[in-house]
Amino acid sequence: MSLQNPNTKMSYYRNPEGGPNLLILHKNEWKRLKQQAGPPVTPTQAPLKNAYIESMIEKSQAWIKTWPDTVQGCVANAETKREKQRAERIALAKAFARKKISKKNTDAVQKAKQMIFEEGCLW
Repeated sequence: MSLQNPNTKMSYYRNPEGGPNLLILHKNEWKRLKQQAGPPVTPTQAPLKNAYIESMIEKSQAWIKTWPDTVQGCVANAETKREKQRAERIALAKAFARKKISKKNTDAVQKAKQMIFEEGCLW
C-alpha cells in the first residue's frame, strides 16, 4: 500500500506482510531535511559541544538532587533534616552549658557572700 503526500515528495509504503515499512524521500526533500537539522558538527566544535553537554549534565544532576521524588532528592532532604537536627541539638547543648556556667558562677558568688557574712559576724 502506498501513501503519497502531495506537498512533499515523500512516499510511504506499508508492508502488507507485517515487516518493516518504508519511507521513500526525493533527493531534494532529503537535502531540505538535512539542512533543517543544522550544520554538521566539525571536529573543532566537538570538544566545545562535549564540554557544553557535560556542563548541562552537571546542572541536571544538581537539579535532580532538589526534587523530592528522586533518590538523590530523598537523600539530600534527609541530609538537610539531619544537619538541621544536629544544629538544634548543638544549640540546646550550648544553651544548657551557658545556663549551667551561669548558675555555677551565681552559686560561687552567693557562697562567697555567705562566707564573708559569716566571717564578719564572728568578730
